[in-house]
Amino acid sequence: MLAKLIPSEDDPSTLVPDINTDLILFDTLQKLPVGGIVVFLLMALAVVLVAIFFVTGADSASIVMGGLSEHGAEEPTKKAVIFWGVATGAVAAIMLLAGGDQPAEALNGLQNITIVASLPFVLVMLLLCVALWKDLSRDPMMIRNQIARHVLEDSVAQGIDRHDGEPFELRTVEAVIDVKPLHRSHDATEQDGADEISAPADPSPQEPVDEGKDPSGN
Repeated sequence: MLAKLIPSEDDPSTLVPDINTDLILFDTLQKLPVGGIVVFLLMALAVVLVAIFFVTGADSASIVMGGLSEHGAEEPTKKAVIFWGVATGAVAAIMLLAGGDQPAEALNGLQNITIVASLPFVLVMLLLCVALWKDLSRDPMMIRNQIARHVLEDSVAQGIDRHDGEPFELRTVEAVIDVKPLHRSHDATEQDGADEISAPADPSPQEPVDEGKDPSGN
């Protein structure tokens, strides 16, 4: 049995399990139907995995705080990373030592402080979600998808009207579009105007002259 049953504080007639969250993992491993050596190896593996989890988490937090302290640097210096790592570990150690003979109480206090301190970041996360939604709504792929859907719906509607409800098919044809520059420089505009002014006017059309007649009319 992993936990003892003790009377509840609210209702002494009700029994509740007394679970020690600090040792529940190791108690669970000891209850497995395997040999002692296997249990020892599983406990050692669990300790190593938990240590890796905390080390990688602390390292990531140190890098993030180092980048923020250096005005958003993507690769903060090692001094900044080491400083924030030592500072974070020192705060945790001081909180545990402040608990005296009951370090579990200090650990619970540290957890509560962490939860309260992270509460304002909920608003930041909500604002980040709104910013992400706005950015994705202006993404070229999303705009291309919306335009393609709109064009397809219009094409189907026009096809139904044109064929009076008879079956028809849609085909796509590659269109060649000649794109001309919309903005021209001021010098080029003046040069074009000068060319137009200096160009002579076309002569007025003349009537053809019959070779058998005198041009003077005689």
